[in-house]
Amino acid sequence: MKTLLCSLLIVSCLAWGSAAAPQKRLAGKGKVNVKIEFLYFDSCPSYQQALANLKAALKEKHLTADLVLIKVESEDQAQKVGFQGSPSIRINGKDLEGRDEGFSFSCRLYEVNGKPSTTPSQEAILAKLEHLAQ
Repeated sequence: MKTLLCSLLIVSCLAWGSAAAPQKRLAGKGKVNVKIEFLYFDSCPSYQQALANLKAALKEKHLTADLVLIKVESEDQAQKVGFQGSPSIRINGKDLEGRDEGFSFSCRLYEVNGKPSTTPSQEAILAKLEHLAQ
């Protein structure tokens, strides 16, 4: 019960912040402006770390980005938005790992250094930002 309440508190804080500003502009000195969609669902245990990795990667590259947080709440919505599992990151409409077929309303696994991971690493995001933001 205590864990559930803590989780709800964290999610509420995040939801309040994203509800107040669903489209967030990250300040930076970069030359490239990118649109990033961060798709997730509340019960995903990995989305907070993935979002932190994404923000750290943007900061490191001094990129300005339109960051849109998209909370996927149903299988129907997952199908409509082409959700590839939580968490998912799209940069200028392109999935971080190139997935674009079908949909998955479930947790997502990434491949990081040849091993499965529940979040993309900051380094993996940096590599994709350089390639996909063009």
